[in-house]
Amino acid sequence: MEIFKLAKEIEKVYNDLIENTKKENLREIEKLKKKQEKDFELLSEQKQELINSTLKTLSDDLRQRTTRFKEAVSNILETTISTYEKEKENLINSIINELKLDFDA
Repeated sequence: MEIFKLAKEIEKVYNDLIENTKKENLREIEKLKKKQEKDFELLSEQKQELINSTLKTLSDDLRQRTTRFKEAVSNILETTISTYEKEKENLINSIINELKLDFDA
């Protein structure tokens, strides 16, 4: 009956090896899973930083362009008002003459 006892011990060792291998594989899978999660998180952070940087650059560019546009409109308005003030008398006389409303003549 020594053979049965030896066979039982071999079976126990075999089962222990299989169980230990399963546990080791599960640990390895968990380790890889955590690494992938960490890598994915890092990649997501990098993408978010790129998006934020791009949005900031666009925002700054838009702010600069808006400021330049406001300045240009302001300059044009000032020039128009100045020109109007200088030519107002001539413009009024020209309109009166065109409409033939010159009562002084």
